[in-house]
Amino acid sequence: MSPTSYRAAPPRVWNPNCNIFCESFARATVAVFGDVLEHRALGVRITFLQTAEQTNGELMRVEVALPPNFSMAEHVHPRQQERHHVLSGTLRARVGGEEREYTPGEYVIGPPNVPHAWRNPSSQESLRIVSEHRPVLHMELMLESGFAIAREFAADKRRIHRHVLRAAILMDEIKDDFYFTGLSMRALMALFVALAPVGRFLGYTIHAKSEGQVPVPQPKATGGAFSAATIGGAAAGLAAVAFAAHWWRHRSQRA
Repeated sequence: MSPTSYRAAPPRVWNPNCNIFCESFARATVAVFGDVLEHRALGVRITFLQTAEQTNGELMRVEVALPPNFSMAEHVHPRQQERHHVLSGTLRARVGGEEREYTPGEYVIGPPNVPHAWRNPSSQESLRIVSEHRPVLHMELMLESGFAIAREFAADKRRIHRHVLRAAILMDEIKDDFYFTGLSMRALMALFVALAPVGRFLGYTIHAKSEGQVPVPQPKATGGAFSAATIGGAAAGLAAVAFAAHWWRHRSQRA
């Protein structure tokens, strides 16, 4: 597809599908047609085809390349439809308890309020899909900020509390847009949401700058007891930080 396939971005106005002013999403997301998010260690690559700015918050369309054995745990979008078109490889989907495989040319939809899970069942072949979310809500924020936090986590594991707290703020921002059905994953998300006020108190943020980089502020000076509690709380989430920092990390060992 070429950039001319899409109309110019309209002025941002009230959109009832967003439930808030779409302008509020622009403060944290700067995705434009052709932008690429990539995490080489995970083998995930996302290319933006249509963005919230182009569609007034109604649609985000991205091309996604996923490595062998990639999976996304079962989850629910209360107000959002998720749709995938398979370009190459095989997509194994479970929607509303029904599971089947989809091959190139086929579509699968995860409706609002219906549990769904996605997986690349191949141990050798990558999966390419075009993924759509209607309305966008915080999806661009989740992708851009999640990938930025993941990159920084991979580059600097010594400051793990910084990455945990920024991931916690991100989870708190998106908590109304989706939730996991599994007890362990729901407990994990609840843990990080609970840490979000701590991250904000210390001055952390997940909002992207205009050049697409997520800022990493210097923490505010605080008392020793509060700082110790913060680090202790972050350490409690250490076992799960790979998910929190890489919000949709694959769980390749699940059969």
